[in-house]
Amino acid sequence: MLTLRTNDFRHVLPELVKHIQESGVTPRLVRIEGVMGVGKSPLADMLADALDASPNAIHIDCEFAYPDKSDRPYAEAIDVNALHTRLASLLQKPTWTILEAVCLGEVAPEDAFGRGFVVYVKRVAVLGPDVHLWHGFDEGAAIPEDPLFRSIYCYHMRFRPHERADILLFLPEELHSFGDREPCA
Repeated sequence: MLTLRTNDFRHVLPELVKHIQESGVTPRLVRIEGVMGVGKSPLADMLADALDASPNAIHIDCEFAYPDKSDRPYAEAIDVNALHTRLASLLQKPTWTILEAVCLGEVAPEDAFGRGFVVYVKRVAVLGPDVHLWHGFDEGAAIPEDPLFRSIYCYHMRFRPHERADILLFLPEELHSFGDREPCA
């Protein structure tokens, strides 16, 4: 697994594109995972623009059918039938498909759609040169009571997407920005 540390996705975009294009994965699928709010969508948008000028890559945000995040486990709130139909159709085309979600292993299983090229985005607080606090999932933390966060925690314990990625992006919390957006105050 290649680990990259950046405070701005634009800085690592050329290297990401190079590794993805050279991977030779079939189907041409990029899976981007990470917890909510880490910047998966802006990264996916940048990759869609950077991969294949013609035809353009397609970005699917699995949370498009997730209107209420407060009372259900993550995978139960996604319209998986609509997602599977759309994904199966796109994977028949010669273009890149960029799929991003929190719990991809549950909502778009690898055995049904292929592994593709996997990028995991991990937002961390840098406490020292080799000491990071991972925001969004901490194995030492108590299991959350809330159905949404409990499902995300259990997903990470079972699937361990942060350990199986082709590229792990460390995004220092105090420095991150997403493209041309202003950093949060």
